[in-house]
Amino acid sequence: MVLAKLIDYYDFIIDSDENLNRRIFDSNVRDYLGLNPVNADIMKSLADSDNPEFWWFNNGITIIGTQAHIVGNAISIENAQIVNGLQTSESIFNHFSDVGQKDDKRSVLIKIIITNDLNVRNAIIYATNNQTNVNGRPRKGERPCFLLYPNGGDCEISDCPGRRFPASDRKPLPSAAPV
Repeated sequence: MVLAKLIDYYDFIIDSDENLNRRIFDSNVRDYLGLNPVNADIMKSLADSDNPEFWWFNNGITIIGTQAHIVGNAISIENAQIVNGLQTSESIFNHFSDVGQKDDKRSVLIKIIITNDLNVRNAIIYATNNQTNVNGRPRKGERPCFLLYPNGGDCEISDCPGRRFPASDRKPLPSAAPV
């Protein structure tokens, strides 16, 4: 478990063009639900930088990966997939994209689980997304592109030929402080 500065997490989830890197959410079984009441509350919490720590009011993010390396205050996660916290992640992305307030010192709680056991990975994906039913929208897990399978050190999404997550796609999460 780590606490990461919101801006550092934002940097982790964007691509080089500062768009949300949706590839790291492929194992998350939900789609973004838009500005529903829960997401509106998340955005309201993010908008008020005078609020106490963001992570006090948010369940955080769950990331699974195949390997992690800690150097100083940074952690690099290989084959990172955000399997829970898409609503929070989208809200953080929207907040920093719209507001651009880069000096926010608040943090988000991140649970990082490292395993190469596919059954464990799939059980984590199921367990972290089984608490609340999403009415009116299928969970992404009910469609193809759900389970991860290793393929020579890379990860390949089942039933999605050509979609791969090479080890070279590693992106460090800077300024992570162990909890």
